[in-house]
Amino acid sequence: MYQKIIENIIYPMSDKLMGLSIKRDLEKNKQIQWYKTQELNFLQNKKLYEILTHCNNNIPYYKKIFHDYSFNINGDIYQELGKIPFLTKKIIRNHLPNELIDKRRKVYTVEKTSGSSGEQGVFYLDRQAFSKIIASQTLFWEWAGYRFGKRALQTGINPERGLKKYIKDQLLLIKYADAFKINEEIIKNTLEPFRKKKNIHFIGYPSSIFSYAKLAEKLEINDVSFESVISLGDKMFSNYRYLIEKIFNTKVFDTYGAAEGLMIAGECHYHKYHILSSHIYIEIVDDNGNTVPDGTLGQVVVTSLDNYLMPLIRYKVGDLAIKSKIHNTCECGRNLQKLDKIIGRDTDILYTPKLKILIVHFFTGIFEHFPEIQQFQVIQKKKGESIQIRYIKGANFSKNILGNIKNKIYKRAEETFPITFNEVSEIKPSPSGKPQIIIREY
Repeated sequence: MYQKIIENIIYPMSDKLMGLSIKRDLEKNKQIQWYKTQELNFLQNKKLYEILTHCNNNIPYYKKIFHDYSFNINGDIYQELGKIPFLTKKIIRNHLPNELIDKRRKVYTVEKTSGSSGEQGVFYLDRQAFSKIIASQTLFWEWAGYRFGKRALQTGINPERGLKKYIKDQLLLIKYADAFKINEEIIKNTLEPFRKKKNIHFIGYPSSIFSYAKLAEKLEINDVSFESVISLGDKMFSNYRYLIEKIFNTKVFDTYGAAEGLMIAGECHYHKYHILSSHIYIEIVDDNGNTVPDGTLGQVVVTSLDNYLMPLIRYKVGDLAIKSKIHNTCECGRNLQKLDKIIGRDTDILYTPKLKILIVHFFTGIFEHFPEIQQFQVIQKKKGESIQIRYIKGANFSKNILGNIKNKIYKRAEETFPITFNEVSEIKPSPSGKPQIIIREY
């Protein structure tokens, strides 16, 4: 009953008050997921043509690129797309905001992110793009059996919720926990209300949820069962999945996206990663930028089909993945193309001297507020000992920035420990092409 009130009254009212269209876009997604292959291909082709036409007419950066590379909007759309050079965070940073933004469209939100690569990024969304992103994410969550109005435990990087988010959490029955703070006492207190309860979902970063499972096992908390676990933001490693499912008597439904507002794929009930082809177009390429055959490991390149304010065309996400070479209908009934494997990078966890756990987003959640640091990397040589932070200076950098970062780390960790900073001119990428933010040398 309460879920129907959320879906039919509160959700539409919220959309109307905020000028969004999440409910309408979600309903459309629910229809598209069952399209036949021919219908999916037609829709993706149409949306790809439309956003490339928009870029050609309205985005200064792409106007020049299309001209320089003899792009023909009336040619074979996929062949023509292959002419366009890859987009990277560095290129975005160099061309924002004047050359990559459609100035006729109104900005709804500007998001800053370090992401798990540790490299500063900024992206702009209008109301339409924001609505479609949330609708895409919600569809993935529904594949895991979650609906707004069901009770959920969610870990995240923004513990200061504010009035709007507090009201949202209360209405949607979400218990929000700080993903930064993970120790035995916090885990025990956070899980206590969910012991011997049913129909609860757990949503959050894999590294964070894994840490919950690890400490719950140590504390012998064996009466917490989640209806499903929905993971996002990090790589869901097989050992993470095994322990989470074992300790919480559940099934993990992993989602794959990029911080720049790209919902790429999610797991169905048969735990196949389906690509949301109405939202993005994905290419898998080799080190030379050539498309690899399906079933072959390569770098992930994504084109957004929904963000007309700041289009991302052939954006190198920085992950490695394998697109399935099997194109038959999934057991779940969907014809959406699949990813066989998402390699990503090992976003390891670090430990403080008091053995508190620091996940990768502990650091990204701090550094995203310091644009004076262009890129960073955290190194720990021995468990529980000092950490070294390598950094590349950005604009308006000054030495006091480092002191502010250190204080922020101490405040969030609620513990002090030796931190050294080492300025560098380069942070070498991992094999996926992304810099690895966490290096654990033990």
